Amino acid sequence: MDKIKNQLASIVTLIGLIGAIGAGFVKYGEINEKINSMSVVDTSGLEKQQVINVEKIKSFEQNINTNSFSINDNRNAVDELQNTTNNLNSKLEKEIKILQKEIELLKVQIEEIKISSSNPLAN
Repeated sequence: MDKIKNQLASIVTLIGLIGAIGAGFVKYGEINEKINSMSVVDTSGLEKQQVINVEKIKSFEQNINTNSFSINDNRNAVDELQNTTNNLNSKLEKEIKILQKEIELLKVQIEEIKISSSNPLAN
């Protein structure tokens, strides 16, 4: 009877050892599967997003260039307006000086007329 118990214990131990080794291989396979699934990354979404981002950047560059041209055009228009305003101011200042001289001349002529009209011998 002891011999049967020893043989049964040996068989149970052997079955346990085989089961443990099998479980180890199963776990090893699961770990490898996880590693393989992690190493395969789907980058198609990233590639599509990159294409979209490149298009957006090109669009922004075109907008910047367009705005740059608009700024230059506006700057040129402002410069032309300033030149026109300066020329106009210069002409107005000249005309004002001429009118001031004419007013002075008229005042002198009015004084002469007053003096000649008040002098009875001048007629």
